[in-house]
Order: sequence, then structure tokens, then C-alpha cells
Amino acid sequence: MPPPVDPALPLWARILSSRGYDTDEKRRAFLEARPLDPFLFSDMKKTVQLLHQAIENNGRIMIFGDYDADGLTATAILIRFFEHVGVRADWLIPDRLDEGYGISAQHVEQIIAGSYDLVITVDCGSNSVDEVKRLKDAGMKVIVSDHHVVEADGPFADAHLNPRAEETIEDLLSGAGVAYLIVEAYVSTYEVQASDRLLKTLRILAMVGTVADIMPLVGANRHLVQEAFNDFSDYAPPGLKSLVSCGAAIDTTTVAFRIAPSLNAATRLGETDSPLLLLLTDSVQEAALLSERLRTLNEKRREVEALISKEAISQADRLAADSRVIVVRGKTWHTGVIGIVAARLVERYSKPAIVLSYNQDEWQGSARSYPGIDLHGLLTSVSHHLIRFGGHQRAAGLSLSDDCYDDFCLELNEAAATLSVKEPELEVDAVLLADDLQKESLLGLSALEPCGEGNPEPRVVVEDAEIFSIRLVGQGKHTRLDLIKDGQMLTAMCFRCNDLGEYYVPGDRIDVYGRPSWNVFNGRGNPQIIAFDVRPSETAENNHVPSLEPTAFEHVYRMLVHLEHAVGHGFSPSLFAKQLSRAYNRHYTGKDIECVLDVLADAGMIRMKRDATVYKVDIVENPARVVLSDTTAWQHLIEKGWLKSK
Repeated sequence: MPPPVDPALPLWARILSSRGYDTDEKRRAFLEARPLDPFLFSDMKKTVQLLHQAIENNGRIMIFGDYDADGLTATAILIRFFEHVGVRADWLIPDRLDEGYGISAQHVEQIIAGSYDLVITVDCGSNSVDEVKRLKDAGMKVIVSDHHVVEADGPFADAHLNPRAEETIEDLLSGAGVAYLIVEAYVSTYEVQASDRLLKTLRILAMVGTVADIMPLVGANRHLVQEAFNDFSDYAPPGLKSLVSCGAAIDTTTVAFRIAPSLNAATRLGETDSPLLLLLTDSVQEAALLSERLRTLNEKRREVEALISKEAISQADRLAADSRVIVVRGKTWHTGVIGIVAARLVERYSKPAIVLSYNQDEWQGSARSYPGIDLHGLLTSVSHHLIRFGGHQRAAGLSLSDDCYDDFCLELNEAAATLSVKEPELEVDAVLLADDLQKESLLGLSALEPCGEGNPEPRVVVEDAEIFSIRLVGQGKHTRLDLIKDGQMLTAMCFRCNDLGEYYVPGDRIDVYGRPSWNVFNGRGNPQIIAFDVRPSETAENNHVPSLEPTAFEHVYRMLVHLEHAVGHGFSPSLFAKQLSRAYNRHYTGKDIECVLDVLADAGMIRMKRDATVYKVDIVENPARVVLSDTTAWQHLIEKGWLKSK
């Protein structure tokens, strides 16, 4: 639950307070975010001079980018800038499937063959020391602009722009954000015609890269994204407009789930030119054709992903229940989508996942982590089995030979078993009060936008609300709960959840966790919460005093065996109690279930792990015969008066 805050504050202010903005000054600084001065970069003046020299001398310029949405938009920013000042710039984007991330020795030789005067990397290059040195030895000036972790020591390029290498810069910018600041610095130094319009268009491209690359939406990033949203309808390139549905609002959701996937889908399937050309064209007709091409590729990507996901889940379901890391593989799986599949497996199994595909006589794959587990550290512990690997705590890439696969899986799970992993707790910004259900209060949450990484959408809890009605909507796919809270009506929408009716009935009291809003439908407004979790009221549960019959232990054990696979992945005792009550026509609560589980674990019949409110249970095969009444946990229930005598 959130730390105590002044209940007299409006809802938006209480939310910011719970996130550490606990004074008026801090909240004002957050809301009134300011842009970053591009000249805080140590090498920005040098960069501007190098650009001006190339422009004045009509030099040959090469932009080397990256294949993801951030790298593509960063590349487009600089190409559009050079076109605007009348200089042609060539570009080179590595193939995601065959070449991978970053500038390689082959790329260097290709660039040298082109006899360029100036090479600028975007969204990459901070650790490409040998490659940059080779370009400089060939007589080229090199500017490295990037935002990834810097491992190289000392200066090696003619200019190096990376916020992570600057002591005076706290903002974690995207690659596109750095590219935009290069142009902003140049325009502030030298006169450029129609620079205001140019900067607004390029800032919109930087916004896409910032949101797509999941940069924190605070400080300079927040300011950039806000301004870009305001300018989008008037200044966005036709290609971006064509990716947004007619009439759809431009917000972080649209960028993250419509624009970015369309750009990334093409390169995932081996097509680099189309997304970049879409960002560069000023022709509405060409933009329409290219956006349709990207939509087609994105649909194909979904189909490929769905097929691989189905096969991966089938493999994962056959793994031992005590596997700590999901590792699956397929010789024909498309390498462009296995990272997405790995993320899907993490969501499904609440464990780190590695998905491998066979390519060039080795298994190559993507890994995604579960919160609380350092994936890079885990792979480091078994790196003697790997040909190569790289990444960070949450995601990584790796490759290994076929004869190392079994030992790798075994030692990886052994290493993971030594980790102490705490289940992530629900991040609650505020407990919803009666006054928070008013229109003015809920509409006031717009002050927090744009929301995303580092500034998530508000998450609140509605405590001890009574269910007035419950019904399925959306062709039976979703559930609508009409609630009464402090005498006021409130709607809770539970999307992709159609089984709540099995656990709850009108009159039940529940706690709801979700995102609050003021919903308007057919001209009528009402308070609404998009529910992510629904649980029996903790207030009601805490007031319950267990009074267990001895038969409860048989009921619980039988249900655990029946639901063995599900309970091994985690469950809520309160919801388990609801299901048990329906099955045996008895009234059980979550506290009752917790008491019974303690006894069964004490008797050695189950192995139990508890994190916050989530229990994970494994059934012990062939347990030793133990009389339940001989256990310490049973005697504890007797002493408290919570267990009825036979």
C-alpha cells in the first residue's frame, strides 16, 4: 500500500506524493518539465562544428543507424535535417536477422568503399572502438551518438554524444532524443530557414523513438513527448499519420502498440527499407502505400509469433514443474520474433524464459527476465557453455552449440534455484476515497500525462466495495461489475476475464485494484476503474475468525490435487476459497485456506512458498504417513479456538 499522505490533497497530488514527489516544489517540477540544454553534452560544440564543415563543403555523409523503432527514427531525424539544409546523406541500417546490432567490420569496409567524409552513428557505436578507429584511419571524421551503456575507456571518436557518459546529464534519453538535440544545437548556432517547423517535425520523430524504446517519461523526455503530442496533427510526417487510425488520439498507447510495432515488424521479418522510407517521405500517397506494407508485415509477424508461441507453450508445459527458467527451442523458428515469444512465456509462467532458434550451426536466442531476477548475472554464471551473450538485467541475447544445450539447461536451473526471488508486489499509488469518485477529481488525473515508463498510469485500490451487479459483456469475453462504494455507484471493467461470476455474487464485498477514469458513454459520465485484480475485501477477511471443520483439510487437499498444475504457478487463497465453497457448498475464506495449508505443509503433504498474497504449492508424491492432529500447526489452531473438535 502507498505511504501515508495528506488525504486533503487532490487525487493527482496524492499519487505524485506516493511516488516521491512529496512537496509542492517537487510536484511542480515534475509537472512543468523543462527541455534539456543540448550543450550539456561535452562534445556538442565539436559536433556542431563537424556538421557545419560537412555542410559547407558539401561533403559525403553516412548515417549508420539501428533496426529498431528508436534507431530508425534517429536515422530519419538526421537524414531529414541534412535534406532540409540541402545536403544529401546516405544511410546504412544493419539487417536484424543476418547482421545483428551495431557496426561491424564488414560495415566499416562498405563505408570506406564509399569514400565518405563524415560518418555519424545513431543509437549505437559507444563501444565500437576498433570499428571507429578503422574509419578514422581511413581519413573520415566520426561522430558517435548513442544512449547505451558505455564500456569503452577514453575518447575514440571525433565527437561522442551519450547521456550515460555525461556527469551533468541525469535524463536517460533515447537514441532519437540524442539525434534531435544535435539538430537543435545546430539550429541554435547557425541560421536555418524554416527551422521552427523542422524542429517540430523532428521532435515528433524523437517522441516515437523515446516511447518505443521505453525511456522514462520524466524530465526532458516528458517535455519532449508533451510538445510532440501537441504538434502531431500539424507537423507529423505523413508516414506517422498514416499509421494512426483516422480520428484516433495520439498518446503513448498509440505509439507503443500501433506505431512502434509496425516499424519493428518489418525489420523483424528482414525488411529494413520500408519503415525508414515511411519516416522520410513527404508524399501522402507514398506514405499510404508504405503504411499498408507495414501493416501487412505486422500481420504476418503476428501469425508467425502465434505459431511459435503455441509450439513454445507446448514445450514449456512438458518441463518439470520445478524448472526455474523456461528454455525452449525450435530449429525452424523465426529469429525475428523469438524475443516477443520469450516475453509471452514470462507473462504466462512468471519465470525467466529463453527461446532458441537454430541458425548457422548454433542455437541463437533471446531471453527475457522475471522481475527480481538479474538475467545478465544468471547467464554470466553459466557463460562457459555459451559462444556469446550480451544484454542487461531484463533482456539478453545468447548463442550456444548443440552439444552444450543439455548441460546449459541443467546448470542454468541449478543457478536459478539458488536465487531468492520475491514476487513483485502490486504498485498502489493511492486508496480511492469518496471524494475521488467525483468528475473533477478523475479528470484531474490528466495532469499526470503522458504516462509510460518512469511515470506509469495511476494505479489505485478501491477498498471494501459491495457488488451491486455482475454480468458478462463483449460477447462473453469481459466482466462488468457495478459497485457501491460509500453510497456512490462505480463501474469496474475486467477485460479478458470472464470467470469472476464463478467466485462472486451480488452482495459480496471486494477490493479492486486498477486504473481509475471518468468514463463517458452515450453522453453520460460515471466513475470507472479498469480492473487488473479483484479480491475479496481484506477488511472483511481480517474480521473473519476461522472455525474449521476437520473435513476442511480433505476438501482443500482434494482441490489442490485437482488443480495441481495451476496452484504450482501461484494462486490467491481468497479465490481458492471461493472455488472451494462452490464445490462443497460450504463457506470458506482465504484465512481458512491459509490455516489448512499451514497444516498440510507441516505434515509434509505439500511444499509451499508464499510471496505477499500469492501462494505456490507443489504436491509431495508418496508423503510419509503423518497424523494431521500431531502437527504443530494443528495444535496452534486448537489453541486459538479456530478448529472445531470432531
